[in-house]
Amino acid sequence: MDPKAKPKIYRMTRVTFGVVSSPFLANGTIQEHVKMCKETFPVASSEILRNTYVDDFASGGDSVQETLKLQESATELMQNAAFNLTKWSSNSSELMDAIPEKDRASVGLVNLKGGPAEAHAITKALGLKWNTVTDNLVFGIGVGIVKSRSKSVYTKREVASLAAKIFDPIGIIAPFSVRSKLILQSLWTKGVGWNE
Repeated sequence: MDPKAKPKIYRMTRVTFGVVSSPFLANGTIQEHVKMCKETFPVASSEILRNTYVDDFASGGDSVQETLKLQESATELMQNAAFNLTKWSSNSSELMDAIPEKDRASVGLVNLKGGPAEAHAITKALGLKWNTVTDNLVFGIGVGIVKSRSKSVYTKREVASLAAKIFDPIGIIAPFSVRSKLILQSLWTKGVGWNE
């Protein structure tokens, strides 16, 4: 390599996925497209701009007809830029019947009671588990937390690990999950080591 040679300049001509900037680029592309379609799809564009988080669009309406119209216009708006909106989910069976099956979210049947009781339809919305039958957000404490309950002594490392396993991005269960963080904070102020 010649240190006196003129530097070569390389420029990407495609949007690449899997790199650090990919979520930003995808979101920027979506926002730019939606802003260009504001006149044609005023309601859908406004809803998409306000209610999109990374690659999830979460919105609704006051009636099945209003929500179905929003779903159809949002789908058409995004198809104009070759984006295919799928994984639609709702707590309304009437609305879900009107959406083509190929565009619906896959629903996992989860038994929330642990016994042979009735299973519930669970889908993911913005990283949270949503029971579409009861219209509730469901929080699970995870297998690791349940297994560790039989212990009588925990290390600071285990307390930190258990506290980090509770995923609550919008703080719905913060009054409960803050307790583990307070315990961890007291361990830090007492100078307890990671394995103590």
